[in-house]
Amino acid sequence: MSEDINKIKHDLNNLLNAIIGSAEIIKFSIDDDNEKLKKYTGLILESATKATDITKSLK
Repeated sequence: MSEDINKIKHDLNNLLNAIIGSAEIIKFSIDDDNEKLKKYTGLILESATKATDITKSLK
């Protein structure tokens, strides 16, 4: 059972890292006057980071 959980954790973390990395690229590419895009990019980063924390807490 723990092998299955570890594989799921690994796969989820890979997906979340892709999301976080892409959102960070977008964040650094946003014009300073685009507040809406900054807000939504921040939400993506915050949510993906929280999801990463959840996967780390799985045993």
